[in-house]
Amino acid sequence: MIIVDKIIRIGVVLLLASALTFWLSSCGGDGPSGGNNPPAADLSAEPKSGNAPLEVTFTVTSSDPDGDAVFCSLDFGDDSDPDGRCGGKIIHTYKKAGNYTATLKVVDLNGASSKSSVEIAVKKGSGGGDDDTNHPPKASVTADPTKGKAPLKVTFTLKSSDPDGDKLTCNLDFGDGTSDSSCSGKVAHTYKKAGSYTAKFVVKDSHGAKGEDSAKVTVEKENRAPKASVTADPTKGKAPLKVTFTLKSSDPDGDKLTCNLDFGDGTSDSSCS
Repeated sequence: MIIVDKIIRIGVVLLLASALTFWLSSCGGDGPSGGNNPPAADLSAEPKSGNAPLEVTFTVTSSDPDGDAVFCSLDFGDDSDPDGRCGGKIIHTYKKAGNYTATLKVVDLNGASSKSSVEIAVKKGSGGGDDDTNHPPKASVTADPTKGKAPLKVTFTLKSSDPDGDKLTCNLDFGDGTSDSSCSGKVAHTYKKAGSYTAKFVVKDSHGAKGEDSAKVTVEKENRAPKASVTADPTKGKAPLKVTFTLKSSDPDGDKLTCNLDFGDGTSDSSCS
């Protein structure tokens, strides 16, 4: 009877072990309890508020404690297509004013999932369009003349406007280290040195949007007058009188010269020195 009793006890133990093994295997997963642990999802955004159009940088982080592969979906909350990346920086622009909930959903191979959300507040811009955006201002600059010798006085004609009626700040950079803050009208400027200049006109509105235009000005080297000198020896005598003329000529700009010595009796000479 003792032997039979031991056999029965051993059989019960083996049966219980088999049942436990079957239960653990049927639960699946690699977690510490034998089950499938949900993945982790983390979503942050910068900035979380601002005027339309608002560019937001989302930081996405996902992981799975069981080491399973995960699938991700970032829903921006504005009816745009979701992004399927599971990590890194994701940039998205909200074009219309409103309150949006951006949600990151992470799902593992066994169907377990986690979510992380961020609230985005987009304020109405100053734009008058359907998308409530801030429209950039317009800038126009022309120059007259656009070419000449130094010192060259140039008159710039400026025009600026904003479709949203925003207040503007302006800067006309002459390209020679000087500038002017006028937004419209005529602005005179003198270029003292030879060179090629680009005058850049930048107009900004109160929301940071800007418009630009430019005008090119070519300033040539100043042409200075050449120098001429003539002496005669003798300056007086009886005919026929032989006179020796001493000629000197030079150009401060180094230009090539052409000369003419008119003797005053209907004859001349083209020597320069």
